[in-house]
Amino acid sequence: MILFLHHPGYTTFYFHYLWDVKIAYIIQKFAVGGFFFFSGLKLSISNSDVSPNVFFKKRFFRIYFLYIASLSIFYIQSFFVHNGESSSNLSNLLMHIFCLQAVFPNLFGKNFDTIWFVSVLMFCYLLFPYIRKYIFSTKKFIFVQLCVFTIIYFSYSLGIKNKISIFIPDFPIYVMFFSVGIIFSRYDINFLRKKIYLPICFIGSCCVLLIYN
Repeated sequence: MILFLHHPGYTTFYFHYLWDVKIAYIIQKFAVGGFFFFSGLKLSISNSDVSPNVFFKKRFFRIYFLYIASLSIFYIQSFFVHNGESSSNLSNLLMHIFCLQAVFPNLFGKNFDTIWFVSVLMFCYLLFPYIRKYIFSTKKFIFVQLCVFTIIYFSYSLGIKNKISIFIPDFPIYVMFFSVGIIFSRYDINFLRKKIYLPICFIGSCCVLLIYN
C-alpha cells in the first residue's frame, strides 16, 4: 500500500481520483498506522518484563545505525534531486540525526521524504516503557494516553499560534495506532478468540480518521 501511494512521485501515470475522493488518505493512514499498530503489539509481547535501559539499548542498536545509513543516502541525493538545496543544510541533517523531524517539521528546511516516520517511532519507543505498566489497567492507560494527546495537541496549537511547526498533523494518529497495538497485546494468547475487538477497533479508527479529515 505504501509503495502504491508513493507511485505518483516517480511516474506520471497514477490513479489520481483516489486522492480526489480521499480514499488514498484513508489507505495511507492505515498502511503506516498498521505498522505502528504491529510495532506496539510486538513490543508489548516481547518486551513485557524488560527494563527501560535494556529496552532502549536494544532499540538503539537494532534500528539507529540502519537509520543513519539510510539518512546518509537521503542527504547525499537531496543535493541533486527531488527535495532541493533547502533540505541539504547541516542544521536540517542534525534534526534528522536526532530524530526530531516529526516533532519540529521543516524547521531548517524540508523534511526528507519517507523517513519522517522514524521520528514518530522514536517518540513511541520513548513512551513505551512508561505506559506498558498500565496495560492491564484500562482506566489508567486511557488517562495516560489522554495526557499524552493533550500535550501533543496543546503544543501543536501553540506552534500554530506562534507560527512555528510543532508536531506533524498526523502525529497523534500514529501514536494512537501504536497505543492500540499495546492494548491488543493483552490478548496475545487468546487473540483468535477476541476477533470482535478487531472490527470494532477498525470501524472506530475509520470514524476518527473521517472526522479528522
